[in-house]
This record gives sequence, C-alpha cells and structure tokens, in this order.
Amino acid sequence: MVKKIDNVILFIWVYIVIALPPFLILNLMQLSSTEPDFIMKFVRKIPELPTLIIIAIILPAIGVFLSVLRKKIKIVYFWQLDKQGKIKITFFSLFLSLVLWRFFSVLNKLSYLGLIILFMFFLLYLPLATMYLDSLNFNKLKLLIAPPQQKFTPMIIGNIFFSLIVLLFIHASVIALDGQIRTYTHNQIFISRMPQIYSVEPRLVYHGTKVVVLGKNFGWKVPTQSTKFYTQQGELNIDLWTNSKIIFTVPLQWKPGNIEVWEKTILNWDDKNIDVQSNIAKIKLISVTNSFTPDDDAYFQQLKHLNKETLKINGYK
Repeated sequence: MVKKIDNVILFIWVYIVIALPPFLILNLMQLSSTEPDFIMKFVRKIPELPTLIIIAIILPAIGVFLSVLRKKIKIVYFWQLDKQGKIKITFFSLFLSLVLWRFFSVLNKLSYLGLIILFMFFLLYLPLATMYLDSLNFNKLKLLIAPPQQKFTPMIIGNIFFSLIVLLFIHASVIALDGQIRTYTHNQIFISRMPQIYSVEPRLVYHGTKVVVLGKNFGWKVPTQSTKFYTQQGELNIDLWTNSKIIFTVPLQWKPGNIEVWEKTILNWDDKNIDVQSNIAKIKLISVTNSFTPDDDAYFQQLKHLNKETLKINGYK
C-alpha cells in the first residue's frame, strides 16, 4: 500500500508536467482565429482554462499532502526561504492572485480583502508545491516502470498497466471536473444576463411619489417587447425606462402596505425563449392621515439619505 501511494505521488507529477502544458498551449490557441478548423474542434474538447488553473492548484496540493505524509518532503514556509526564493515566490503569488481575482472573479466580491487572502494563500502554498515538483523527475518514473537489470517481465507489464490506469483515472477526474465547471460557467453567464434590481428609493412612499429603481439588464422599452414591470397590484406604468434605470409614479389606486416590484422578460438562451424574472424589490406605501405618524416621520428621515435625482424628481430640491 505504501508503495502504491509513492507511485500515485509520482504519477500526479507526471500528469502535471506532461499533460497540463500542452492543454494550456491549446487553450491559448483559441485566441487566434487563424488555426485550421479541425484543430479548433479538437481544442474545444480539452479542459478549459479555468479547469486547468484549478487542476494546477489541486493536483500539486494532493502531491504535497501525500509527500509530506510519506515524509518525502519537509514542510517549508515562505519565511524559511532564501532571499532569491522569497522574491520569486512573492512575484508569482502576486501574479496568480491578480489573475484569479481580476479575470476569474475569485473572491472579488470581498474587494481587496479577497486579493489579500489569495496572495497569502499562494505565499504559503507555492513553496510546498515547488518543493514537491522539484523532488521528482523522469528518472524515477523510469526506475518505477523498468528497474535496472530487470528483463521485460510480467512485473514490468504490470507496472506499465498500473501507470496507465492511474494516469487515465487522473485524466478522467479532470474531464469530469471540467464538465462541472463548464456547466457552472454556462449557468453563470445565463444568470448574468437576467434582469437584476440593485436598489429602489425611496423605500417609504406616498401616493404620487416617484420611485427610482436601479439595476441592470432591464432592456430598452419597446412597445412590442414582452418585457414588463409588475407588482402584486398589476403591471406598472413606467415614466422613464433605460437598461439600468426605471422611474415610475405610485398610482393613486394602490392600497397602502408593502409593495413588491419585479420585472418579467424573455431571454433567448440555447436557441430557446425562456421566461425569466428579476429579484424582488420592496417598498412600503403609507397613507396620508390627519395626524403625524411614525411612518410619516420615517419618510422624512429617509430624505436625508436619498440621491439628488430622487429628491429632485419628487420636488424636494
């Protein structure tokens, strides 16, 4: 069993140094439109760049874990490196962190904190991964498959067969992961094209108040387009409609209470027309009474925090 673990450590290294670089080169070829069609058809079947990045992190991590478990390498921390090693690791940590954070949206919702987390991760991870990759070479693979002074025996055939099985298993796992990532990416692109409401103000409204809704992918209002905004009380009449903003006036016939606002539209996706709906924004319609109520006080308190445009269209500035 111990020997099998040592073999797996080696085969992970083999897959990293043999398979990943060509996959990366073929992915970069997709940036060029001058390649023959038959090459591009082949390229589309290999793991995509996000998968390769994830695999380039996961596989060495597994190799590091098994190597440390088998005491083949020692745990090395960033601060234990020499000056040149620290400079090199710092450069690559910063580069990888920026690429993942900026271009692949990894932890970018945390703003610069996400970038710092990635940078600290790579500062700790890269010294170990480098030590693992440097601890192996093709001579060890040769010795594993065909020991010296060993004739071509069933043992060598068994070693070759075992090597192929492990490498095929690793590749099958990579392909399976790539399928999951492709599906996730496809769904995320679809979600990114759906209408989304970011904010609505004012939140407390009277009859006749003009409400500003900000968001994205609202579409541009066309009379024949089946894109509409709704509330529980029916379709909204829009005063101003752009792709990122709508303005509507609270109708006099609405009943006081909580009002939900959303958009319905149709997206063409995978050659199908799909009905989609935005997230729901909420406002509260308060009624005018003979006395000054807590809701009235809250309404005027919120004016201090509204945008100038919202105040202006409602006659406050």
